[in-house]
Amino acid sequence: MTSLKKTSTPPSFDLNELKSISPPWIHKVDLFDVIESTNTYLKKISPKEPTLVVAHHQSAGRGTHERSFYCAPNQGLYVSFSVHDKLEYPISLVIGASILNALLDFGFRPHIKWVNDILIQDKKVGGVLCESFPNGIVVGFGINHSVSTFPNELKDLAGSLHEFSDDMIDPLALCASILNHFTIHMKHPRLVQHRINQHLLHHLKKVKITHLSKTYVGTLEGVNEYGHLVLNTHQGNIIFNTTVESIELDHD
Repeated sequence: MTSLKKTSTPPSFDLNELKSISPPWIHKVDLFDVIESTNTYLKKISPKEPTLVVAHHQSAGRGTHERSFYCAPNQGLYVSFSVHDKLEYPISLVIGASILNALLDFGFRPHIKWVNDILIQDKKVGGVLCESFPNGIVVGFGINHSVSTFPNELKDLAGSLHEFSDDMIDPLALCASILNHFTIHMKHPRLVQHRINQHLLHHLKKVKITHLSKTYVGTLEGVNEYGHLVLNTHQGNIIFNTTVESIELDHD
């Protein structure tokens, strides 16, 4: 396990510190105390070169299917960056594997729920949202590192890293680890496939997948070399290359 900084309280960071941990391929860095959404901002400015945007708080965080993403001020890591080159593997899995590796660096035991949710002990601690724009793709993620209170409708579903650690996690160190892993993973799709399958929720278990209002039952085989989810059924393999409505264990 990589030794990374832990603190008793979640430290803040400034723009110069953020720039110091940004990988060389990032050309521009912005830091906001409050922003509507880092993804929305990047899509609006439509950068022509790799740009990193981080916020201490989002007033209108978004998840997949335009669902809202709960953001607590100064208690989460909210990050988006633009990628302008085509990758060999689905970019949502590349960033997903990078987050998994970073959390492993900190000693956590995370899982990924196809294709956007990061979980620890069945609680969602983070999410990924990748969106295209004219000049490339916006890669966004949010991670709850020290959220103390969730709304009633989320308290049994959502979690925060500090619940699973003796100390608060330094969000800048976490961001650095994720970006460093992404820099490696975007050139090595086999590493991404391996990491995703190692930590895929319900991997090799019997599940029910609901997609486009249809339900499929089979064994969750994992992610293939193209980044598609494979479900083994009595009728053969069914391939999913987009988000699905739900994946649940089948107890029948």
